[in-house]
Amino acid sequence: MEFTFTDEQRALQGLARDFFESEVRPVAAEYDQREDPRDCVPWELIEKGSRLGLRTLGTPEEWGGGGADLLTQALVIEEMARVDIGVSKTFSHNWKVSSRIAALCNEEQKKRFLPPFVEDHRYLLSNAVTEPDAGSDSHLPYDVPEAGPRCFAERNGKGFVINGMKTFIALAGVSRLCVLWARTDRSVGITKGLSTFIVPRDTPGVSNGRIHDKMGMRLYNNAELIFENALVPGENLVGGLGQAMQQRAAVAKGGNIELMSHALGCARGAYEHALEHARNRVQGLKPIIEHQAIAMKLAEMAMEIEVARSMVWRCAWSSGNLIPPDNRITMFSKVFCTEMALRVTRKAVEIFGGMGIMKEGPAEKYLRDAAVLLHMDGTNQINLIKVAKRL
Repeated sequence: MEFTFTDEQRALQGLARDFFESEVRPVAAEYDQREDPRDCVPWELIEKGSRLGLRTLGTPEEWGGGGADLLTQALVIEEMARVDIGVSKTFSHNWKVSSRIAALCNEEQKKRFLPPFVEDHRYLLSNAVTEPDAGSDSHLPYDVPEAGPRCFAERNGKGFVINGMKTFIALAGVSRLCVLWARTDRSVGITKGLSTFIVPRDTPGVSNGRIHDKMGMRLYNNAELIFENALVPGENLVGGLGQAMQQRAAVAKGGNIELMSHALGCARGAYEHALEHARNRVQGLKPIIEHQAIAMKLAEMAMEIEVARSMVWRCAWSSGNLIPPDNRITMFSKVFCTEMALRVTRKAVEIFGGMGIMKEGPAEKYLRDAAVLLHMDGTNQINLIKVAKRL
C-alpha cells in the first residue's frame, strides 16, 4: 500500500478544512448548547457546504455528485470532524445513503430519486433500520421470526401499506427521502423476510415522533419515524422481496469507514486543543507540557491517532483493492477507532483540568461527541462478535 495523494484529493481536503474553520467553528458550540434539539440543525451551514459540494461529495459522478472514493472521503471527514462531528456526519450520511440508492436501485428509481436530491441544497436523506425493540437484533442477526424489525409492509394491490416505528434514525427529523427496512414476511427471520423501500417523507401516514435529545453530536439530527397506514407504490421496492440483508452486506463496508474516520477526526480535534493548551498553560513556573505526566498523555494521544489513521487508510484502500474484501478489517478497526476516540478525548479533558469539564472550554464537547460513536453502525460488542465468527 502506498498513500500518495492526488492534487484533487489535497484540494478537497483543503476545501473541507477551510470551510469548517471559517464557517463551522465560530458557531458550532452555540448550536451545541441550544436546549431544543430541533434548534440544533445548522441549515445555513448545510446549504453553504452543499454549494461547495460537501453534501454530495460521495454521490456517484454520473448522478451529479463528486464521486469521491472511500479514501478521499476519509481524508475529508477527518478535516471536518476535527471541528464538529455533527455537521460532518450530516454531510457524510448523505454520501452513504445516496451511494446505496445508486448501487441498489434500478435505473427508473435512480432517475426518480437522485436528481432531486443533488439539485436541492437542503435535501437530506435518512436510512431507517433501528426500532425500539430491534437494535442489535438487526446487526447480528438473530435469524428467527420473532426477532428483528417489526415494522411491516403489507401488499395492497400494486403497493405496500406500511405500519410501525423506527427510532434513533439519523436525519429523520429533517430528511426528504427515507431508505426503509420493513418486514414483508413474518413467518421467517430477517435474512429472508426483510425488504428495502424508498419512501418520500411527504407520503401520507409518515410522521416524526420524538426528536432525540442526545448528549453529544447534537448538530446531527436523530428522530423517530412513525408509519401509520403509509401507502408506498410497488415500484418503490428496492430489488426483490426479502433482499434487505443481502443488500446491506453488499454496501456496508463504506459505513464503517465513514464512522471510523469521524472517530479519527474527533480525536485529532481534541488532541490539537489539548496540545495548544499544554504549551500555553503555566503551572510550577513552566508550561504544563514540560511536566512528564502531561507530556506522556499527549504522546499517548498522538500515538493512538497515528495508529487509527493507518487503520482508516488501510480499510479505505482495501475496500477497492482486496477481492474478496476482508470485512473483519473494517469491523475491528471501527471498534478500535471509536474506543480510541473516547480515550483521547477523555485525556484532553484531563489535560484541561477544571476547564476540561466546563462548557465554555473546548474539551468536554469532544468527549460527549466521542461517546455517541460507540452506539453507531452496530455496537462495538456486536462488531466483535461478528469478527469472532470469522476467525
